[in-house]
Amino acid sequence: MTESPSHPVIAVDGGGTSCRFALVSAGVRHEVKLGSANVFSDFESALTVVNTGLSGLLAQAGLPAQAIAEIPVFAGLAGVIDPDMARKVAMLIDAPVVEVADDRVPAVVGALGDADGALISAGTGSFVGCQSAGRITLIGGHGWLLGDDASGGWLGQALLRRCLRALDGIDARTELIDFTLREFDNNASQVIIFSASARPKDFARLAPPIFDAADTGDPVAVSLVRSGADYLVDALRALGQADTGPVHLHGSVAPRYLRYLPETIAARVTPATGTALDGGLILARRLAQRMAGGPA
Repeated sequence: MTESPSHPVIAVDGGGTSCRFALVSAGVRHEVKLGSANVFSDFESALTVVNTGLSGLLAQAGLPAQAIAEIPVFAGLAGVIDPDMARKVAMLIDAPVVEVADDRVPAVVGALGDADGALISAGTGSFVGCQSAGRITLIGGHGWLLGDDASGGWLGQALLRRCLRALDGIDARTELIDFTLREFDNNASQVIIFSASARPKDFARLAPPIFDAADTGDPVAVSLVRSGADYLVDALRALGQADTGPVHLHGSVAPRYLRYLPETIAARVTPATGTALDGGLILARRLAQRMAGGPA
């Protein structure tokens, strides 16, 4: 993606695993990567990461700390669940010109640029979004307790539920069930102990074996993957994107659903234009244009 040589801009892409920063100045792009920045699960830590990253980014670019006063910042952060949260976070970021949104927005803009289309994002968590005539609509991304259907975390939880059903004698055991339960000594209490303290990324590490098993026809794995694929299709349908327009896949899990999607959708899957960080830079430039009194 070609960077604009005009006014410097900064993008922040903060997720539950890492937080990435980019500053474009005089056509040169500088990047910094730090730890997780989820303002819902750990507000103070996330803000520390964001402000530390901004300082480090300026230093890497050879700019003085006070330069931040003139640089528009767009921050897409996990855990920004409503406008009140966005305003609260913006007030505490060490930048006077800043716009805050949840991290799904720059992901859609980065994937699509100015074009219409849809994005399926599935890694540890998940969401589905689309852009139409510049308007972004989002589905999912409600967190691992109540949402994130089709994500790696969701698949891992679902697999452990199936393991417990098999241990109770309700469901037949399969190779995937046996493989998974060996890690827990075929003991239901060990599954429960693990799940009590597990985070989404812990459940998500069970996802690759599920897809591997599904590809060989394991009935439990196939059932789980098809359930996830059905959700993604339902989400695209709700967005009006099931039958037309490009579809982009993002995240470690999303590409593995490709063979389980209907041909009418799979045939429209194309490479994304850019990343969430690229999308953040686009949105930072739009912020700069608005601040200068130009069109957004």
